Amino acid sequence: MTRKAGERVKRFWKGRGPEESPVLLGPRRVYILPTGEGFAFAFAVLVILLGSLNYQSSLGFMLAFLLASVGLVSMIHTQRNLAGVTVTVEPAPPVFAGESAHFPLRLDSPSGKKRYSLVVEQKGGERQAADISAGPAILVLAKGELRRGVASLGLVNLTTRYPLGFFRAWAPFESSATCVVYPAPLFTPLAAAQTGGGEESPGQALSPQKGGVEDFYGLREWERGDTPARVHWKSFARSGALLVKEFEEARAASLLFDYGRLGGYDPETRLSLLCGWVVTAERADKSYSLSLPGTTIGQGRGAEQRARCLAALARFEE
Repeated sequence: MTRKAGERVKRFWKGRGPEESPVLLGPRRVYILPTGEGFAFAFAVLVILLGSLNYQSSLGFMLAFLLASVGLVSMIHTQRNLAGVTVTVEPAPPVFAGESAHFPLRLDSPSGKKRYSLVVEQKGGERQAADISAGPAILVLAKGELRRGVASLGLVNLTTRYPLGFFRAWAPFESSATCVVYPAPLFTPLAAAQTGGGEESPGQALSPQKGGVEDFYGLREWERGDTPARVHWKSFARSGALLVKEFEEARAASLLFDYGRLGGYDPETRLSLLCGWVVTAERADKSYSLSLPGTTIGQGRGAEQRARCLAALARFEE
């Protein structure tokens, strides 16, 4: 077997590898084979033809050729029902390890031709049927039991047996859309983040070092997530630099989540602890930063800060 033939066989079973959406399923990408019903139908036509030859029955010949033509026409319609469909897979929203990712999938017919009985098959997953008639078909494909990192949807087959079920046409495709999988969070008190997660002080409360929010500490550079009320507008008017007023209470409430302080745990447990602290700090509306080997995310709060920190934990490789 030549290298080119080997690539064709591999493409036949496994598709063409990850592709950017939208994916057009052209005629050369659609494979077709008879189904069990198709073989039974062909056998019945053959029996009628042999009987007609034996008894010299013109009516039998007419019936055999009519049924054979119906089978051939159904093969053409089955192939054309799938060829020309475009598949668009969107990235799935981030999830935590152990949860299921949900990839939005859109089936469309650019030519405007209606498509019936299209079935999306996932390896080891569910089968979903859809029609393209009044508009595009929208499906959601789930992929569960995910591990931390970046997950892809994997190989998916779009199949059809329309109109008579004598033939099965299918087109494999693999989307490049991915889902960021955060570590499974382990929730412990935030005070453990200040002591390296040790058992000696797991329940300590974080308290201000000095007075309340009126005790001015100093100025620092503006970071994403800082509210306009804390911006020192006089400095901005004088120098054009965005500086933020920092107070003792806010400074004491700022947390540093450091991977290096969790030396007593394995890497995945460290990441789960850091993930739990990020989620807890965000719920408590506290400012926090994250330190990983090779990556440091500065102080901040809010949805963007949470997304940056959790994405860094998801993509971390020691």
